[in-house]
Amino acid sequence: MAACTIATATASDTPSHWLFRSWQTDEGLPDNSVSGIAQTRDGYIWVGTRGGLLRFNGNAFTEIPLPHIEAAAGVVRMAFGDSRDRLWLGMERGRIICLERGNTRVFGPENGLPSDVVRSIIEDDQGNVWLAFPTKITRIDNGGLQHFGADEGIHPNWAKIRLAAQANGEIALLHGGKLGVFRNGEFVTLHELENPASDICASASSDLWICQGPSLRRFSNGRISNEIARLPEMAIPKVMLEDRSGALWIGTVSDGLFRFKDGRMEMIPTSHSELDCLFEDREGNLWAGTSGGGLNQVRPQVMTLIDRQAGLPSDSARSVCEDAHGAIWVAMENGQLARFEHGRWIDATRQGIEATCVAAAADGAVWVGSRGKGLHRISNGQWQSWQRSAGLAGNSVRSILAASDGKIWIASELPRRLQYLHNGIFHTLRMPPDLPVIRSIRAMAEAADGTIWIGTA
Repeated sequence: MAACTIATATASDTPSHWLFRSWQTDEGLPDNSVSGIAQTRDGYIWVGTRGGLLRFNGNAFTEIPLPHIEAAAGVVRMAFGDSRDRLWLGMERGRIICLERGNTRVFGPENGLPSDVVRSIIEDDQGNVWLAFPTKITRIDNGGLQHFGADEGIHPNWAKIRLAAQANGEIALLHGGKLGVFRNGEFVTLHELENPASDICASASSDLWICQGPSLRRFSNGRISNEIARLPEMAIPKVMLEDRSGALWIGTVSDGLFRFKDGRMEMIPTSHSELDCLFEDREGNLWAGTSGGGLNQVRPQVMTLIDRQAGLPSDSARSVCEDAHGAIWVAMENGQLARFEHGRWIDATRQGIEATCVAAAADGAVWVGSRGKGLHRISNGQWQSWQRSAGLAGNSVRSILAASDGKIWIASELPRRLQYLHNGIFHTLRMPPDLPVIRSIRAMAEAADGTIWIGTA
């Protein structure tokens, strides 16, 4: 029998490649429990909280009064934006509010809705909005409201209802231990689960993600897969979302946020361990509503701090380059030289040479400037050196640039001179007499048109 590897989320000392930014009451939220997030075409993010509805422009929150709702029932439990740019809100006492330009509609018991909190709001490919309550499902279309109960396969003794709009146009239903779809005016059971599932989520492939406790599975072609990933043992999934890259995000009741992609389950840092809602905006940013930690925006970490703890010989770097083979070279402040390749840092220091700067040439060589020991070239592990006796202006080299035309530009100190090395000969540049005193040259760069830019102290 072939071995099967299951991705399991475990605590790790490895730093996360994800970061979060949180907004809480200090930043303008009326309450730190965020239960609904949506976006309208104008780009605003709408945030539902226990303290009401807010509009967020990325910098500040604006409180939006809700008409026809008494203060006691002003808690927003869910938010959903549909394809017609309407904002749907599920309220505390079962009220449903639809906000659109110039019009507000409120649905409640007078429209046949139960006095329960809505559990799911989705939209089908016809633009109809579906509401899942604990005891019934309601579809809202241009013709009004249509309710589905026991006659259509919805039984009030089933404890939990979740809906998902699939890519093939069908509406999937999770109802206790039963998984089904809406067909020909009624909900048809496709599969009875051995263990009750916590949540379902539609995927771009028209399959369904299913969480059965901490176990992640997939429903495809009428069959439930074996376990493909696992959350921490006591984790209870609460909300799921597949983003546009195909990654699955899982928010739990008390164990935080997780991401599953390419066979790997990882824990993502957030400001609070209980997640109430997840939303991906049009720019691909992930938003998470927490139950106590406010609103979170989750992004990939763009920059990582590399220090002595990560394997560098020192915490202070002076110059860095990448050679033609992909290795990273660093000249440290203390004169050591380090090289990163094959996932680890290697001490490349040459005895007696204090490195001050490094530059990589297109031919694969790495050039090293030193303090008092001149200029050096490393190629295939072999060192070649130049000092004043060979034409170098000074033995202390402060900056190097390997230009695209093959010239090696060298800025030396004591005396301060700018030279370039070409075909084995050093050429010294004379500075225009009308320039002020040139201080130490610390950095050089080449523009796309071949212009050399020089930065001084």
